[in-house]
Amino acid sequence: MAVLLLGVATLWVVTDPVSAGAVGNAPGASADGLKVGFSRVDITPDPAKEKVWLAGFGRGRQALKVHDKLWVRACVLEHGGKKLAFACPDLIGLFDEQVRGAEERLRAKGIETIISVTHNHHGPDTLGLWGPGLSTGVDPKYWKRVEDTVVLAVEQAGEKTIPVRASIGTVNAGDLVKDSRQPYVKMEDLKVLRFDGLQSNEKLPAGLFVLWHNHPEFINSKTTEITSDFVGEVTELLAKEYQCPVFYATGAIGGLMAPIPLEVKAGESRDGMAHRSGSFEALSVYSQRIADRASRAVEKTEPVSLTPWKLNQRDVYLPVDNMIYRAGHQLGALKRKMHRWGGDISKPGDESNKDAKPAVRTRAGVLTLGEVQVALVPGEIYPELVLGKVPDPAPEGADFPEAVVEPALLGQLKAKHKLVIGLAQDEIGYIIPRRIWDAKAPWSYGRKDAPYGEINSLGPETAGWLLPVYGELAK
Repeated sequence: MAVLLLGVATLWVVTDPVSAGAVGNAPGASADGLKVGFSRVDITPDPAKEKVWLAGFGRGRQALKVHDKLWVRACVLEHGGKKLAFACPDLIGLFDEQVRGAEERLRAKGIETIISVTHNHHGPDTLGLWGPGLSTGVDPKYWKRVEDTVVLAVEQAGEKTIPVRASIGTVNAGDLVKDSRQPYVKMEDLKVLRFDGLQSNEKLPAGLFVLWHNHPEFINSKTTEITSDFVGEVTELLAKEYQCPVFYATGAIGGLMAPIPLEVKAGESRDGMAHRSGSFEALSVYSQRIADRASRAVEKTEPVSLTPWKLNQRDVYLPVDNMIYRAGHQLGALKRKMHRWGGDISKPGDESNKDAKPAVRTRAGVLTLGEVQVALVPGEIYPELVLGKVPDPAPEGADFPEAVVEPALLGQLKAKHKLVIGLAQDEIGYIIPRRIWDAKAPWSYGRKDAPYGEINSLGPETAGWLLPVYGELAK
């Protein structure tokens, strides 16, 4: 049975009780008629009843227990009788076809929905890349459960929207994330959308929307416990501090944005003991630091208009050069539809042309929310492409040193505030500047081994095909 927790001027619908304060809310209407609602619904599988193959690191990592729950968090905006939803499960990724199933069901109910993931590295395999041996790790029944839960979470969040004022805050959190690949370019900002109820004397927000650029992979890669990593703890800490629901989305994490190592000294942890980095005890310290940083953003927000809104999306067909992806698809492990590449990103190639390389259908999107524009990126984009910091000249040893530099993502957006949500509507892997593509020796920057990103990317042309589309969508 769903439990309704009335937070500060908003409704948080959950399927499992959590600690939250309850305060009243005065009726009224916001200056621009904006309303918001939140929910979260449990999607934690039970490894005692079913085999669960954990995604994100090595293959064949079977879950043996649950450390903390996985959720689908949802945030629904309402304005002028229309609803726009964000849904974000604690999962590694969802493919185009999976997303469209939930999206179409919600559109039939009058709700336009943007579905992304936290990119959690300790939840079930939902892409097919982490099963035992060469087999898929996907459980089709769990896929269906995720789709149903996304629909449920959005419906619940949309049922009890309340009038709010919106504001936006930014804080630098670059010291809490590391870039593990040269050239070192990080997305250092942590952004928070704050929603306040219309009761003038209310000091606590009605809800928070947190956006940060970091892989949820702090916990040791050998763990056999299901966990949401730092996302779960951070959202719980903020929810407790502000007595309101908290939505979390992941931004631009290619390149590769990862948690900093954190050796916890005696006296710094909850039990007073020293703990190694990658442990759950160290995770609690790390999560508290993230939450404290997010709190600074919450406290320094400025008013922002989020209306009117417009969602521009475009289907894009991209070639698949990655031989691992091709083999995984042929073996039935990689569970997504493949088309044929015909040289035109706007349509699939001739399916009868067996000599053509495979291609995937994905989507690019730009969401305009009043003074805010959000680039919806269907994968893990390198910050170099977001910020316009692709090396020039190319590093020595790069495979395509004369490649044309792709247009910067944020430079193509037009609004006062510019955001990036990654892994939105699809997961196509890493989106890498062609200038730094490095799949052949000698390796750039004096590396002794090949860099990681290329083995989890569609190919070196992906960014060149995809990035210009955002300029068209943002106009």
